[in-house]
Amino acid sequence: MPFVIVPIGDARLRRDLFLHHVQYAKSLIHKDVLSIDAMVTAHACEGEKVTIDLLDTEGKVIQSKSVTVRTPSEDHRVNLKWKATELGIHEFQLRVVPVEDEFSDENNSEKLKVQVIDDEMRVFLADDLPRWEFRYLLTLFKRDSKVTSESALFSPQHAYPNRRDLPPAPRLPATIEEWRRFRVVVLGDLTEQQFTLEQQKMVKQYLLEGGNLIVIAGENAMPQKYTGTEFGDLMPVDFRALSPSASSSGFTLEVTPDARDVPPVQLATTAGASAELWRTISSSLPVYDLSPCSMPKPTANVLIEANPAQRSNGERRAFLSWQYVGRGRVVFVAAPALHKLRYRHGDRYHYRFWGQMLRWIVARELTGGSKSVRLTTDKTRYSYGERVQTMLRLTELDGKPVSGEEIALVAESPTGVVSRIDMKPDKLVPGEYHVVLVGLPTGAIKLVPEGARIDTLLRREGIDERVETEIAMDPHDSIELRNPLCDTALLGAIADASGGVVLSPIAAREFLKHLDLAPEFEQRSEREPLWAKWWLLLAICALLLGDWLCRKAIGLV
Repeated sequence: MPFVIVPIGDARLRRDLFLHHVQYAKSLIHKDVLSIDAMVTAHACEGEKVTIDLLDTEGKVIQSKSVTVRTPSEDHRVNLKWKATELGIHEFQLRVVPVEDEFSDENNSEKLKVQVIDDEMRVFLADDLPRWEFRYLLTLFKRDSKVTSESALFSPQHAYPNRRDLPPAPRLPATIEEWRRFRVVVLGDLTEQQFTLEQQKMVKQYLLEGGNLIVIAGENAMPQKYTGTEFGDLMPVDFRALSPSASSSGFTLEVTPDARDVPPVQLATTAGASAELWRTISSSLPVYDLSPCSMPKPTANVLIEANPAQRSNGERRAFLSWQYVGRGRVVFVAAPALHKLRYRHGDRYHYRFWGQMLRWIVARELTGGSKSVRLTTDKTRYSYGERVQTMLRLTELDGKPVSGEEIALVAESPTGVVSRIDMKPDKLVPGEYHVVLVGLPTGAIKLVPEGARIDTLLRREGIDERVETEIAMDPHDSIELRNPLCDTALLGAIADASGGVVLSPIAAREFLKHLDLAPEFEQRSEREPLWAKWWLLLAICALLLGDWLCRKAIGLV
């Protein structure tokens, strides 16, 4: 079939520099090093040197890097660093220095906001048996100078053959005040006798107040024994039995598209390399002990999926997922298999995963607003099509929560309002409202909460400006979608190969007038006598024989 092609669009590269896909940790520990990754796309700048600067609020250059463009259209990945020497919130600007006669410099810079938190991190670790994950974590936390850990091991006999070396009797925190001492709590395969109903209620309260919980699934109890309980409802997953074929063949791990820029899963320098690393390690060492409690809830954020090694043997499950509970987070690991990151790699990836997990989970979201109106998003940058989770907290000046109000969230782009949606109150936390935004366009997006009570609260504080926070929606990773240049050479080659033609939009109408769209067809009739067929002769003989046998049987012959 010949192709008749009508090219539409600009066939000439505009001279332009484009800064995009800026990735960085919006919160880090005091004296840690902030690593900023970004992509710079250069059009029609071949042979020139492009400079990328990291600036502070006063415009002073903190670090600068240069790249040389060698082709008409080229992508460069750059990395800049900054050491967090002071606590608090710090603002920066990442800027590509404009070149002469650039088409637009509006896409040359991005604003960054980073929160530096205290370097003291107390972690509590508890498990029934000394599983490999427990042992490695205990050793890892002891080696990390920025982590202070306490642990409780209820059945330590396997790790201490000599009973005289047994540690003191294990004990979980007995009061809510003791739970509050820890920034992160890691619970393993605890039974209902070890993790009592009273302690489960305290953990829930700990989460509602802003605590952080990591649950590592086990074969005996966690979390299947807690299904249907108040503690089980905190998990981001539901119970659903695994198919025997999927369990026997094992599962491979794959980073979800929306989670490629989330710090815990980034084991390599790029998001693509990290995703490939997870896939490679789990292919050589599949996960066989996946918990049946691995079906993600609608409120869950799945970072890593567990896919059956034989894809036809079952549905995808959540290996690593999380969700908000009040002001805190619950992270669930569906199998005690993270220690497999050490296979052939030593402590490199296992240490990096848990180090980034702890720093990510304790990072308090950067908020916009006032004392009584606080607006929060789970991230500051998103990929196109990704869900944006937003939380609003309303309080009186004395700290009393404001509940039961009608609140809407408005998303604005530079061209106008793109979305308006009602926020739902949180049933567990008075004064908090949540909403998930989908389908936002690329570019800078401002989120603004609206409501009569919000205006009243701001007036009481003497604030005339509206509360807002800004997020960035990055374009799709596909270079074809980021650079929709009309490639006339390629279209001409396709037309020539098919025997077609390339037309201008003006000539297309005249061409259609002379195009005969009537279908071409041939009709042919053939006749063949049936009496010349052998199968027909045999069928007639069989019928005559059957008739004769019937007559003989009834005595007519």
